Amino acid sequence: MTMKRGSRRDSNYDNVVNNPRSRQKRPASYHELKLSLITVRTNFEEAASQRDEAEQLAKETASQLVHIQQKIQTYQIEANELKERIAQNYRFYAVNSLYVVAERMDRIQSLVDSVEEETTNNPMGLVQKFKRIWLAIKDILSE
Repeated sequence: MTMKRGSRRDSNYDNVVNNPRSRQKRPASYHELKLSLITVRTNFEEAASQRDEAEQLAKETASQLVHIQQKIQTYQIEANELKERIAQNYRFYAVNSLYVVAERMDRIQSLVDSVEEETTNNPMGLVQKFKRIWLAIKDILSE
């Protein structure tokens, strides 16, 4: 069987038909190469500039983070100092309150002791004792 020239197809033809982009291009001209080089150089410089900006931003962020951490430490120290002062004040007031209560109890005890020492057989004396007790308790509670 004889083939006509137009109907002959080889592997190169099939490759060109099936993969049109795989076809070898002609060599690039000087101007095209120069334009490509300028484009690559511009892209490289732009990427380097963006990288430098990102590094600068990272440094600034790290600096701000350190500053924030220092402020947090300062605030924590101040908070601990305030807690300690509050605890000291609380202890001071608690001790003072105990002293006040102890004084009142001493006064009540001395009142009870004075009432027990007096022995009265008449009802008027008993009423006066209760009156003194009541006035002393009223005085203590009013404080």
